[in-house]
Amino acid sequence: MRLLINKLFMLLICMIIYFIFFSNGYMVVRVIVVIALGALGSYFEKPIYRVSILIVFSILTLILPDLIYFAPLICYDFFKEKYRFSSLILLIPVSLSYDFLTWKAFVLILMLLGISYILKHYSTELDKLKHIYNKLMDDSRELSFSLKKKNEELLEKQ
Repeated sequence: MRLLINKLFMLLICMIIYFIFFSNGYMVVRVIVVIALGALGSYFEKPIYRVSILIVFSILTLILPDLIYFAPLICYDFFKEKYRFSSLILLIPVSLSYDFLTWKAFVLILMLLGISYILKHYSTELDKLKHIYNKLMDDSRELSFSLKKKNEELLEKQ
């Protein structure tokens, strides 16, 4: 759940920056396409599907350079994954869109990529800690139950 909330947060920030720096009649269609790709990235768990979504997004970004504003959202799924270096595919459209973007937008996109990485890192670490905590709680309940059972057996023997 935390990952989806973080992804929604990244979507909102990317949309705000997109609407500030870019205006076009087809903005809504492009936002819907990015939302669909982001949702598919969250839905599919196999890395091959996620990499294919990244490749589709990269190709779309080469065709429509204004989609580069949503690169942090798409890259969010790849940070801290087995194939996290596949997100380097987006360096091609980012480097080619430098002429399209203002320097402020370019810096903002790079900063959002860093924020996206930090959010993903903390989310995965919190999930790991939650899993460890739940395991410890289960183990302590089992131990408590077995000790209680042994105490009852000792009391019965006396």
